Amino acid sequence: LFLYKIYFKEVLDDGGFDIVIGNPPYVRHEKITELKAKLQTENYQSYTGTADLYIYFFEQGFNLLKHNGYLSFITSNKYARANYGKNFRKFTLDNTQIKEYIDFNGVKVFDSATVDTSILLFKKNKNSNYKFIFCDINEDYRRNEVLGKYIDENCFKYSSQDLSIDSFSFSRSSDLKLRK
Repeated sequence: LFLYKIYFKEVLDDGGFDIVIGNPPYVRHEKITELKAKLQTENYQSYTGTADLYIYFFEQGFNLLKHNGYLSFITSNKYARANYGKNFRKFTLDNTQIKEYIDFNGVKVFDSATVDTSILLFKKNKNSNYKFIFCDINEDYRRNEVLGKYIDENCFKYSSQDLSIDSFSFSRSSDLKLRK
């Protein structure tokens, strides 16, 4: 994380990257205790003492983007609902425009991973009222099925106004209307 700032200083001086794509490491917060003071003093807006390491990769990736650049990471989806994700959810809603959120809720993407996975794609462009693509990849998905086709057939537009810093809990539009 900290090497990004040194290694990419020249890129940042030129305005940053158009695209940042990655699969940040999943390291539980208990294993990064020696980094926590540094993360806090670096003024990460997403900082929480119990946040796992990948949360800081999102914010650092955002910092590497030029305005209107895109970031897409495949990570654990725990930040969407966990308490430690609240600051990151606020950061995302305040600074980005989500373009897609693909939730592999209960579908194993990586054989060795024990956490549920999601793909978040956002644009570095603050916009407070927009729609984005949401898709819940569930047990209907067959592992050898073409993912893009499944997403096209099962995704729907989701309003950013229906997201909260308290939780990114996604519902079908009919369920949202009922809840409201």
